[in-house]
Amino acid sequence: MRQITDIKECQAILLDIAKQFVEICDRHNITYYMLGGTLLGAVRHNGFIPWDDDMDFGVMREDFPNLLSFLGKELKYPYKLHTYRDTVNILGQTVKIADERTVTHELLQEGFTPMGINIDIFPLDHAKSDGRRFDRPFVSNIIKQIYSYKYWSLHSRPFFKKLAAGLIKICLCWMSKDMFVKLTTKLDKSKSGDFIANNSGAWGLKETMPKAIFETSHKYKFEDTEFNGVTDYDSYLSHLYGDYMQLPPEEKRHIHLSSMYWK
Repeated sequence: MRQITDIKECQAILLDIAKQFVEICDRHNITYYMLGGTLLGAVRHNGFIPWDDDMDFGVMREDFPNLLSFLGKELKYPYKLHTYRDTVNILGQTVKIADERTVTHELLQEGFTPMGINIDIFPLDHAKSDGRRFDRPFVSNIIKQIYSYKYWSLHSRPFFKKLAAGLIKICLCWMSKDMFVKLTTKLDKSKSGDFIANNSGAWGLKETMPKAIFETSHKYKFEDTEFNGVTDYDSYLSHLYGDYMQLPPEEKRHIHLSSMYWK
């Protein structure tokens, strides 16, 4: 195998995967949005955040079953759809499209089957509240945080976090991923509400925002193409990042992958 050490090479692979995903969405009139750092990259850099090694997109929950069906039928090699049912390092409702010519290892995780360089696709749910009080989104978020400990790497962790993760691994050995996904999906799903939530996002409850933000979309330049994001990008990005136009210090520039290889 040949190691991929140039982030630009990784980003070129990600961009090709994203183009395939967007082409299928457009073909079937499925609305999607760039999320998180992907939208931030489009706004601040007209493409990737320079150190970023992943891409995030969101699709409304009601469109998600059809999307998965289309992706399963229409993705061609080297691209493959991965879900929690067939891939050990997917814990919940998120799905991934990976380039099967590559393998990766993620930071802070252990015991996972290596998967190719990939993009994340999240279901977006209607929500009746922002999850700041003790309600269903709040409970779901707590369950997800606790359950993720079951899959944490214990290396390079402070002693008490190692102890907590070890105890949780033991206590949750009875809960399968099927049980976990069914429980959290039931808590997350709502047919209506004044908010839209990415209940599987890395920012937890901060990814629950007023529905008005998602009512219209806009095409943004992204490298050599264009992708959709919410029109009111300022409200979305400010909610997640605060002063999003300010570059973070180098020690806080988050990456996901510890290594990448061509097979």
